[in-house]
Amino acid sequence: MPRTFSALVGHKEACDALPSGAVLLGTSGSCPVQMFRVKKNIYAAQFHPEADANEFILRIKTYKDFGYFAPEEADGLIRAIRSTNTPVAKEILKRFVQHYKLQALKQG
Repeated sequence: MPRTFSALVGHKEACDALPSGAVLLGTSGSCPVQMFRVKKNIYAAQFHPEADANEFILRIKTYKDFGYFAPEEADGLIRAIRSTNTPVAKEILKRFVQHYKLQALKQG
């Protein structure tokens, strides 16, 4: 996996400090704790590895009037992300599923 990649983030709340005993797996300039692991198999991500630009455009349209951003900003947000490509973020999710599917098969 590359050390840097693009991902989509959409949240008002955030975990700004790493929980005790957690291992930092991802960070960014705007959010120092983007992904972490607790113990062996508890993971948290504040970015959306499952989302692509079309899914975020749907979110923007859906949440336009719910206080996440000023409604008049919706069109600008859509223009800003319309061509965003997030293949690495989706690969992280794909590998996570493959890893735990393999673990489940091994356990019977």
